[in-house]
Amino acid sequence: MLGVFLLSLALTTPAIAVNPPDLIHASVKVTLGDGEQPVNPWFLGMGLHPGERSYLQQTGSVALVRDTLGLKSIRFPNGCEADRYGWMRATKDNFITVDEYLDFCDRTGCRPYYTINMQGGTDGREGSAPADAPVDEKIRYKHLAPNPCGYAPTSYYYGTLPETVQLVEKYTVKRILEGKTPILDYEMGNENWGQATSDWPAGVYVRTVEVYARAMRDVLQRAKAQHPQCAAANLRITAVGYPIMGNNQDPQQATRYDIDVAWTQGLNRLHDLGLLDAVQEHFYPYSSATGDALVWVEHNLNNIILTRQGIPNPRLHQGIPNPRLHGYADSKLAYNMPMDFTEWNLKCWGPEPRFLKMPNGEFEAGLTNWTVEAAPAGTAQIEATPEAARRGQSGLRSKTGRKASRAEVRQSLSPASQTELTALVWIRTDSPTNVSLALRNGGQTIMERTVTARNRWQRYGVSGKLVSTNSPVEIVLRVTAPNVTAWFDNVEVVYYDAAGSRSPLSINTFEQQLYCVDAIHQMIEHGAERSFLHHIFGSYGCPAIDANGRPRDNAKAFNVYSGRIGQSLLKTETQVQTFDYDGHVGKWASDFNALAPAARNVPCLSALTTREGNQWYLLLLNRSTDRTVRAKVRLPVAPEPGADIRTLSGEDYNSFGAAISDTTGRVGKTFTRDVAPHSAQMIRFRIPSR
Repeated sequence: MLGVFLLSLALTTPAIAVNPPDLIHASVKVTLGDGEQPVNPWFLGMGLHPGERSYLQQTGSVALVRDTLGLKSIRFPNGCEADRYGWMRATKDNFITVDEYLDFCDRTGCRPYYTINMQGGTDGREGSAPADAPVDEKIRYKHLAPNPCGYAPTSYYYGTLPETVQLVEKYTVKRILEGKTPILDYEMGNENWGQATSDWPAGVYVRTVEVYARAMRDVLQRAKAQHPQCAAANLRITAVGYPIMGNNQDPQQATRYDIDVAWTQGLNRLHDLGLLDAVQEHFYPYSSATGDALVWVEHNLNNIILTRQGIPNPRLHQGIPNPRLHGYADSKLAYNMPMDFTEWNLKCWGPEPRFLKMPNGEFEAGLTNWTVEAAPAGTAQIEATPEAARRGQSGLRSKTGRKASRAEVRQSLSPASQTELTALVWIRTDSPTNVSLALRNGGQTIMERTVTARNRWQRYGVSGKLVSTNSPVEIVLRVTAPNVTAWFDNVEVVYYDAAGSRSPLSINTFEQQLYCVDAIHQMIEHGAERSFLHHIFGSYGCPAIDANGRPRDNAKAFNVYSGRIGQSLLKTETQVQTFDYDGHVGKWASDFNALAPAARNVPCLSALTTREGNQWYLLLLNRSTDRTVRAKVRLPVAPEPGADIRTLSGEDYNSFGAAISDTTGRVGKTFTRDVAPHSAQMIRFRIPSR
């Protein structure tokens, strides 16, 4: 189903004409002055793991972080490792010291963002707090429950309030007096919500933050009274929010509404007292390289932020609502302060997907290895042809005649030790309800999935546990009605070596890079003040820089924005076709969790405009799987004619490898740009001085 979408966060407009299948026309209108909002200059950041000490001294690390990634802030000691980090004993643990971290921030021009370890409570008392003790007594004890990463309490470093006071004295006040870069941005713990039903309940967390924040601010206030050099300094203290999207370790695990309300209202009270400046959340969607990560950004991430901002979802435009969440809002879950996203990425930990050898899965060798069957015989044309190619030189076309009842193309595989498999294929058809993908084993159909998209490529998947590991597994591409044409390409079979908390199918694919670009856009659009990809270096599942100090493909998503985010956000309205997305995870997906549900009216084009004085930056991102978007851009003033255009492209959503290209082009007060399917362009141009 095609619709129309006016993108000014999430607004609908009257319909525009439907375009030819190979081209989508869009209108992008940028407004100057009307609704212009500030963009935090330190917005773009990443996290630094304390065990990544060697990377700080590698040749080229500074240039990669400063220039290639364009980072403006670095979070440290980052994530669950903050619970193991004791700043006074970092050298003994062979961790990055706070001084080394701050030196790296200075060399890269990044602002420090420090995560406080509060696992020792205020006083580091041994044992568990008595269940009937008042909250001011409970906050004095160590926190002994495992954190969301499952770290055992024996691995914690139990940071206390006196240590935090000394930290602020040394790395905020003393560094100001020495003329060095101080730490001014503090985050009060990491994912303490993971212990919300044990020893970090909402009341204990909120009261602990209140005591810590008041003591930290008192340190600076005393320094201001004694030292004029400190007069202009202000702490920015951010609290850990309760995750509305759920536990990032398990996308099927729901949150507790009652805890969320208590946690949220408690933090709002601290902001009213002047103790908190911001609240943070984390997000890690679980996607399947079908384009669903971008659907998640447009649908779920929008839902999360609008709910936290207390804005009816979506807001009305010219009296026309988008029916997505029917104007949903919940004042009990709304924050009264700015939001930071101090961790985000795809879910990048756990067993990674592996590929079972699929001979001729892309039909480049014709129909070799495939069995073809039509009923009645001879009533279907089944062939490998360039016309059906999603990528490469050939794909499968299955075309049934008027007397056909069924056409089937299948391949048998012999699993080794695998007990569970997932088969995925790109499909396009003119009759979706009569085309399907099936997984068979042991004489049974494990799962069959019917196509839902009409005349548009979409990737479909079927999965399940095998009935018999001694029997072949069949991948079946099926047409079940006369006079139907279907195209199939890029059949893949995926498995995991272990169960449990697995990495998603899209890890390190081009979908991840495009998702990063889109997520940064949405966070800026919604006014998020800080963001930190998890994380810069190392052997972690999907960092920006690998273990050898080389930029990975994920770095290219940040290179799109490097030096191309202005300090003012301009109102950008986009009129474009939409598409409907058929979710792959059924009942497990929701409008807020880590899994993209079936979603209607997803706009094909994502657009963002920022400016830094006379320098303007326009992002155009095409979410479509198979159609070029021709965007007609209307600016409020005429620019200089020359523009620099940085393009991020990849072969396909589920392919590996991303490319950055820099070209030049011409722009005007009105100009047109073609944006290829699943690609992004950042257009940089100047407005003449008046």
